[in-house]
Amino acid sequence: SVPRRPSPVARQVPAAPSPSRPGSPAPARFGRSFLLWSLFVFGTDAAAVFLLGFPIALEAHWGGFATGAFLAWALAAIRPRAALRAAAIVAFAVVLAAGALYLQRPVFNSDYRRFLADREFLLAGPERGRDAYRELADRGDQGALVRLALACYEAGDLAEARRLLEEKPRDEDAFEAFVKLDLMVTVLDETGDRPEADLRFEELVEKSRAWSLAKGGGERPADNNFAMHCADHSRRLPEAEEAILGIVLRDIDPTYRDTLGWVYLRRGNPRSALIACEASWELYPVPEIAYHLAEIHAALGDPERALEWAAEALSPRRHIELGHPGSTLFYVAHARKLRARLETEPRAASTTR
Repeated sequence: SVPRRPSPVARQVPAAPSPSRPGSPAPARFGRSFLLWSLFVFGTDAAAVFLLGFPIALEAHWGGFATGAFLAWALAAIRPRAALRAAAIVAFAVVLAAGALYLQRPVFNSDYRRFLADREFLLAGPERGRDAYRELADRGDQGALVRLALACYEAGDLAEARRLLEEKPRDEDAFEAFVKLDLMVTVLDETGDRPEADLRFEELVEKSRAWSLAKGGGERPADNNFAMHCADHSRRLPEAEEAILGIVLRDIDPTYRDTLGWVYLRRGNPRSALIACEASWELYPVPEIAYHLAEIHAALGDPERALEWAAEALSPRRHIELGHPGSTLFYVAHARKLRARLETEPRAASTTR
């Protein structure tokens, strides 16, 4: 018989080292493609936030991205080594502590902090809002001074409101300048300083017009702002009516109709004011118009409807739809003062129902 040849010995393939052994390769790698895609996604998110003007702390996003990238690298590169892993945890704790200290800087993302303070003012009332704005002002946020003055005005502290409005800020843009003047005229009127209020009103009209024209909107927005200021402070009302009528006849923008209704109310014609503002509300339901409708119904002797519209003007949902309540805080204060007055006055019989 033919002797059998021994079968060839199969080549032994070495087994992959166990991930648990020291020196074995990590099961995951912090690849370049991962980093590039992460940067792309984060950059798109940050750009969208910046361009849309949302009050979001971009510093927090950057910090979170950097911390996540560091931890991903640590887990991929040094996971098998206990000492280095412990060092990574310590480094992460240091990053958190540094971030907490950074939050205590005099001004940290003031727009976002101001947004939170606005929510306190809107939802919790002038006292809580005043505390939040005072903290911002103490940290050096110049934009909080006008809001603090508004909260003091609503709380009835007119002397403090006037003192704050007369402070000279380190830097102030054109918009903040005429917003301060707008509130200053109201405070001066309520303290009985009519001559000074008249001077500030003329300055307000001039600065407001210059700001409107600088934005590039043309004459119509500037005339609309002029008419609104005149109605807000019951001055130069015939000129205001002529200016806003000239706009409304050529443009059906709902904000212009609301201004026309507000001028009508100040001129003693609440029924025409009601028609104009209701038409404006159908097209553009914002807190400012709701407040004007509340004042109109109060003038018509219908406190129940006035309170309903005041509640609409103060609705958090309406303000959240606008994204940022800062531009409507004046109307929040006025609507709350109107509501308080209506709730304390004797209820008259309704003349519109």
